[in-house]
Amino acid sequence: MVDGILKPLLDDDNFGGTFIDCFGPSDNEIPSLKSYDIEDRILAGDGIRDYYGGNCSVGFWARRQPNENFIATAGHCHTSGSYYLVPWNSTPTALIGRMKNYFKEPIDFGLINIEHSDVQPVPSVRNTDSARYKELPIKDIIPVSSNGAHLCLSGVKSHVKCGYVLALNGFTSDGIYFRGNLFVVNLRSIQGDSGGSIFSYKNLMD
Repeated sequence: MVDGILKPLLDDDNFGGTFIDCFGPSDNEIPSLKSYDIEDRILAGDGIRDYYGGNCSVGFWARRQPNENFIATAGHCHTSGSYYLVPWNSTPTALIGRMKNYFKEPIDFGLINIEHSDVQPVPSVRNTDSARYKELPIKDIIPVSSNGAHLCLSGVKSHVKCGYVLALNGFTSDGIYFRGNLFVVNLRSIQGDSGGSIFSYKNLMD
């Protein structure tokens, strides 16, 4: 199991509602899936491709009651067209929907509306390269609170890679945008990993 870092709980006028934690049991249980739907399950770390061929990764599944589902990713991945699901080592398999809510500041964040019933979000991180743990169920949400903490990334290009927190108050600037209060981890993502899930492992036997 894993602890998720990104928190799927928002209360912001930009989105017009409150998004709740979709990873607990209770009434957020997802329906069972038929075997032939397996290629259209969306896991954290899967790829998304826009109409123009740009690639990003899935961060987590978010939901606004009663039945609006979203995929969270990076806001800079926004385009006006629809997005397609791209599982690891695959070509696009299913149409997801459009990103109607996004921003780059103060955080780089966007929500893709799941507009098609033939795709199903799953509260797990993709880890297909592992022989034993191909999916990592998301257990709960944790803050990053100390240097040296162990963190991992799941993204469509890097797959899963891990490192350690080097700083909790880093910053970056490209001359136009300045972003502060960033945590810095000693792992390098690849173009296409943007928006992917950041997590830490718990005991896999739990």
